[in-house]
Amino acid sequence: MPLSLAKVFASRSIGDATLIRPPARGPLLAASRERDSGPIAGAIGLAPEQVMQLRMHWSGRARQLFEPGLVAESFACQVPGEAFVNWSEILQTDRLDAVNGAFALAWQQDDVLHLVRDAVGERTLFYAQIGQGLIFASTLDLLLAAGLIRPRLDREVLARYLSYAYVPGRESLLEGICELEPGEWLRFGAGQLHRVRWWQPAPEQWEPVSAEASLTKALRERIEAAVQMRMPAEGPICASLSGGVDSSLVVALLRRFYSGELLTFTVSFGAKYRNELPFGQCVATHCGTRHHVLEAHPKTVMHHFDETVALMGNPIGDPLTVPNALIYREASRYSGVLFNGEGGDPNFGGPKNIPMLLALIYGDPYHARRGESTYLRERTYLRSYRKLYEDLPELLGPIWSELPPDCLERQLAPWLDPAAGESFVQKLMALNTHFKGAHHILFKVNALSRAFGIQPASPLFDKQVTALALATPPQLKLKGTIEKYILKQAVADLLPERILHRPKSGMQVPVELWFRPGGPLHREARSRLRRLEAYDCFDPAYLR
Repeated sequence: MPLSLAKVFASRSIGDATLIRPPARGPLLAASRERDSGPIAGAIGLAPEQVMQLRMHWSGRARQLFEPGLVAESFACQVPGEAFVNWSEILQTDRLDAVNGAFALAWQQDDVLHLVRDAVGERTLFYAQIGQGLIFASTLDLLLAAGLIRPRLDREVLARYLSYAYVPGRESLLEGICELEPGEWLRFGAGQLHRVRWWQPAPEQWEPVSAEASLTKALRERIEAAVQMRMPAEGPICASLSGGVDSSLVVALLRRFYSGELLTFTVSFGAKYRNELPFGQCVATHCGTRHHVLEAHPKTVMHHFDETVALMGNPIGDPLTVPNALIYREASRYSGVLFNGEGGDPNFGGPKNIPMLLALIYGDPYHARRGESTYLRERTYLRSYRKLYEDLPELLGPIWSELPPDCLERQLAPWLDPAAGESFVQKLMALNTHFKGAHHILFKVNALSRAFGIQPASPLFDKQVTALALATPPQLKLKGTIEKYILKQAVADLLPERILHRPKSGMQVPVELWFRPGGPLHREARSRLRRLEAYDCFDPAYLR
């Protein structure tokens, strides 16, 4: 029986949870560990001495491809009706679209190199052309390891990063280096590069609103299948648990389908800061998990900051990144997989869409205030991130005036085009799944988990779940003021009422309190801003 929520909230304790306080000392990563399916790397069309250089630098770090053959990095991949995925057979019979799961593939055939990334973007591949050849790798550090590519900052992509706090789209922060898009197939031969989409995240037709019951049933079935296909056959299973609906439903389904040990992890920043510990403890007790609370103090976060960012390649400006890394480190002591609830907001209409819908209905006051007449939806979307979009002219100074006009807005235009015909809510969800899903959320969990040799499991970003979400009418995602309505209906029997209907708040990291004058990280923040003055990308006057 679930524990009384009133009792949990009154106690304000962590109950039977194990409290973990990582110290602000020592390395984040004591020893590198590889996942069961480690990184891949290779090249085509290079000189023999370049290939030799790559082989030497990649030795023991990646499975390599320089000649005809296939290498794959994959996790929890399935084809309906088949016991396992035979990649060579799948490709020979042209059945790639039948595969569900996380994967990145590379193969050479008839002097052509093929690169493929999974449908939603659970794995990554970076690549760059070198003369008439092409080099690829699972991570940016592998791509740069041999010194064949001279790293130079792409200033337009820097402007994107400062606007989103992640790098959306194909281009990376380094000129000439690209990331394969989710659902993309790249072919390279004779110095020519061609890209096609093997999976497009858009339905041909929405289901009618009257189909609510059947859609709810189908969604439950697909989420259950997505959880089960990612479960290991034996041993402990770990899961992050904030106490929100998304992570809670994943934990509840794990408990339903797995009788072995289930460990859950949530983050706190100390007793004096707002936290969600009662919600997480309630679900942990309800599901009978072995619960852990990781208490991340500001000095600990700062101590591991640089090492965590270095694990990412493309950086992620998410204040939860270091706490996430600490959870992966802790979970790797017990299991080879860590489940999460990521995907609920992008796929099912979380609160980040509300500002955009309000602007559509009532208008965005910034447009009139600034005399804007073009790319209105795109400008509102960029402002909704509440990062540095508005400050770019002052922050970047002369560099900003050298960039193509409206370059940030034009990247968004195809996604928000009013003439495209889809509902505005559907446009936003497709955009959020592709941008924030693939390039922020899944990119982050893949990069952090890789460092600790653990697999990230994101069942709400499952290909089949995402496809059904995009075919679901928007009225069943955002119903009146109820966010993620159909998702909540699909799991209503799994969770306590108070968890199911609690307002979305997200994990609150008290960075503003840490950085303000008198805060524990104020001096560190000022010091790092001063160091940025040495780079010609930023206007020193703004930084001061």
